[in-house]
Amino acid sequence: MMPDQEAILLDTECDLGEPAYLSSPLERPLTEDSVTFETLSSDPQPCQGTFVTPENDSFYKLYSYNDLNSKAQDIRLIHVFRDEQCDLIQCEFLPQSNLRGVSGNYHTLSYCAGDPLNAVPVLLQGIKFNVFANLNHALEKTLSVWKSQYPGQRCVLWVDQICINQRNDVERSHQVGLMRDIYTNSRGTFISLSTADSYETSSNGLDWVKELAEACQPLGTSQPCQSKLHDILGVNLSNPNFLETWASFYEFFQCPWWRRAWVHQEFICSPDAVFMYHSSTIFSTHTSFLLFLCQTLQNIPVLMYLYDLEIERRHKTRVTNGDGDPQTDMRKRNRRTLDSLRAIELLLNTKETWRGDEDLKKILARSRYCRSSDPRDRIFAFLGLARPGYGIEADYSKSNTLDATILHTAKKIFEFDRHLEILAFAVRATKRRESTLPSWAPDWASTEVLADGHFTRLPGLDKEFQNDAIGSLVIHTSAGDNTAVLRVQGLQIDTLKPPTEPTKSSGYLDWAIGSDAEIWWKKETRSGCLWVQSGPSFFGHVMGNTR
Repeated sequence: MMPDQEAILLDTECDLGEPAYLSSPLERPLTEDSVTFETLSSDPQPCQGTFVTPENDSFYKLYSYNDLNSKAQDIRLIHVFRDEQCDLIQCEFLPQSNLRGVSGNYHTLSYCAGDPLNAVPVLLQGIKFNVFANLNHALEKTLSVWKSQYPGQRCVLWVDQICINQRNDVERSHQVGLMRDIYTNSRGTFISLSTADSYETSSNGLDWVKELAEACQPLGTSQPCQSKLHDILGVNLSNPNFLETWASFYEFFQCPWWRRAWVHQEFICSPDAVFMYHSSTIFSTHTSFLLFLCQTLQNIPVLMYLYDLEIERRHKTRVTNGDGDPQTDMRKRNRRTLDSLRAIELLLNTKETWRGDEDLKKILARSRYCRSSDPRDRIFAFLGLARPGYGIEADYSKSNTLDATILHTAKKIFEFDRHLEILAFAVRATKRRESTLPSWAPDWASTEVLADGHFTRLPGLDKEFQNDAIGSLVIHTSAGDNTAVLRVQGLQIDTLKPPTEPTKSSGYLDWAIGSDAEIWWKKETRSGCLWVQSGPSFFGHVMGNTR
């Protein structure tokens, strides 16, 4: 990290979009043997986290999972139903089959798992099986929707906690690697936004969103109108009933599901989805207004508009103390909800734009706000969204620590990309205090980014660099797994030399490079910093060191 750089908590100040300069990927790859990884001998640390499921010792004493044929891409499916003679939800395994053979004949489920100690029994093969209380809640909502949407058809689902043998790490890792295909080949996904410990109030946030959508979208138009939303707010902000309904909207947007790591792959890869929130539902094909609200309520003019309305109301009513005032609470809550609004906007936008070939680095950089029970899922949950070829597989073995997972991911990205663009991501975020990662490996589990780590494209530096060293560089990796030192070999271009009188321009400095040329770089640049030319354009990254 460069000296004197300010760290910003991602939860409050993050930019979930791509850094501006990354909108144009590097065009020329490195070619051979310029990057090596030296293996350091050390004992692996204990596993830093696992996906813990409810206790089921009694079930496993009476029932054993049959092994799946991983080469045939076998999966398990369950028939879910209710019996008038039993209060518990019942599940029965269908015959094991390969994924291709059951494509389009099942649905998937997406939910926020929650606390494994908060469990509810279902009947699996006629035996009590403890599931997450939130999973039981999701199954209840699914059966309710199923009855109206698919009358007379049996409910066939793929559910992670039940269909994967959670006591078999090898199977679990293999099935996680199939998640993209499992959700892509389903008929659709039932998404449970509400949880077992949430209670429906008189105002349902999702119902309110749908009503507001009708009011903000004039007849004969396909897009909602921001000015119409302003008008509705101006007329109704003095109405206590409206403010109560607005509060239910925030509860809907702050559902924990929106920020779970796995939901990205589950939702984005599904051909269709239905969101279930208490007694209300909305199909994924009708979420355009939801996206509009997320974008609009992040808009500074909208926040100022709410503030002006509040000041105007206080002036008219001669109110001076805003403590406990509904309008004040609404404005403050809107600001606190900004990170959730960004999360939902990213999720819905990615659903529209995803084509299955995204850069893994950019996916992981945008997903730092996501949460997971197992910290390694901060990587594993997004592998299915990246372009194929990285060769990274989910490994839930106890010896595979979080740092080992991150380091292995960085190595695989180097081998696949064949260039040094990953270094820009490495300096973007601060390392966790307990991390043992080298500086060249991006810490995807970190929740802090640097204030000057956005790396926007420098103005006027888009021309090709005639002395580009690309082509003389190559990447070679060692066979060791525990790599910690990155060595780069290549053609030296020049050395940064500070001019006699540095010229400051918009936060940048002119630096001479000896051959009648100058570059601009950020004010944190110091004499002696390593300058890495990372593409055909006259554009570089400043690095403190590579160890």
